[in-house]
Amino acid sequence: MKWRPLLVLVVATLSLLGWWAWPVAPVPRTSGPMSHEAFVWQRSWGDAERAAVEPGAGRFSRLLVLAGEVDLSRDRAVLGTPDDAALRQSGAAIGLVIRIEPWPGPFHETDAVVDVCRRAVQRARGAGIEPVELQLDFDCGQRKLDGYAVWLSAVRAALDELPGGGVPVTITALPAWLDRGAFRRLARQTDGYVLQVHSLQRPATIDEPATLCDPVAARRWVEQAARLGTPFRVALPTYSYVLGFDPPESGGAFHGIAAEGELHTLDPAKRWTLLRADPAAMAALVQGWSADRPMLMDGLVWFRLPVADDQLNWPWPTLDAVLDGREPKRSQVAESRRVEPGLIEIVLHNDGEADLPWPERVRVDWPGASPIARDGLAGYRWVEPGRLSRAAAPAWERFGPGQQITIAWLRFAHDTEVTAHVE
Repeated sequence: MKWRPLLVLVVATLSLLGWWAWPVAPVPRTSGPMSHEAFVWQRSWGDAERAAVEPGAGRFSRLLVLAGEVDLSRDRAVLGTPDDAALRQSGAAIGLVIRIEPWPGPFHETDAVVDVCRRAVQRARGAGIEPVELQLDFDCGQRKLDGYAVWLSAVRAALDELPGGGVPVTITALPAWLDRGAFRRLARQTDGYVLQVHSLQRPATIDEPATLCDPVAARRWVEQAARLGTPFRVALPTYSYVLGFDPPESGGAFHGIAAEGELHTLDPAKRWTLLRADPAAMAALVQGWSADRPMLMDGLVWFRLPVADDQLNWPWPTLDAVLDGREPKRSQVAESRRVEPGLIEIVLHNDGEADLPWPERVRVDWPGASPIARDGLAGYRWVEPGRLSRAAAPAWERFGPGQQITIAWLRFAHDTEVTAHVE
């Protein structure tokens, strides 16, 4: 009878090996153009925001609008105030997003989250907008996902009771959730989720490489999400951060982050660098997923819709190229312009699709006699008879596509042919 324990061990081992060897079902695939959507993440609306929505509707199948914010730690819950007329006139499908600040729990069906969701839908319908979804944006701790499910269930029930019926409920999801059983259960309660593959892993020093979206990791997470059985979209970045570090003599440690609207707060005693979403890398993702992607991947959502006065976001021509799966064209040219006999202006023009650093040096050539007068403009100065120079600008001060500016002038005694080019 001593052989029985050994037999049991052998059978168990063979069973385990057989389980690991069991073939994994392939993920169903598809290809072709994807739907593109965009987050509209403004708390206040002006002319620039209204103007941005109009072209946005032409490129995006859906606009996901910040419709409310909840901070339970401060007992704060507010509705957003988007321009309803602009959203209606855009013709785009409109989704509502409720941003929830970090909260460790407990989670209750009566929490303010549920009330804000209900009121956001009522507000939209009262303004003549029928939301196509309500999305919860909450960076939930991995161990709290079952608690999050309490909110989700309560929100869905509350919306179902509204006059006019319910609204599809979705959530944003983090890659770290994908291998959690609690997320599988949570995802099944949704009408889909948005997988956010962009985030900032703060670097320890200014020289440490950093990225907002690692394309290799993004592809891996998409394949992982496809095995969970719930439809999803993927959120990609268009934005930038300015990262601050202590000076070298103080150790060079990470100091902090500045986002859109915070550049006026930068401490000049710190060293600041720009971390941008990489248009070329994002275009490659679009191109790759257009050629082959999981069938459950329903499209892309871009964070965020470009607005004309943004300083830390892609301009429209950049995003337009990326949506087509193309790396934006980069081009800056300098040219001379005859204003009147003997008077020449030097004009700098970005005729590409990408915003670029201001060129630091521009070469200007002419035959014969030197000008009788000349001056630099827009931060440029003459450093040699035929060369203009500009002090290096902060990395976030960019020369945008379509932008054109006069950077110098020259006065000659007679008409003179002048040429200019960016060095």
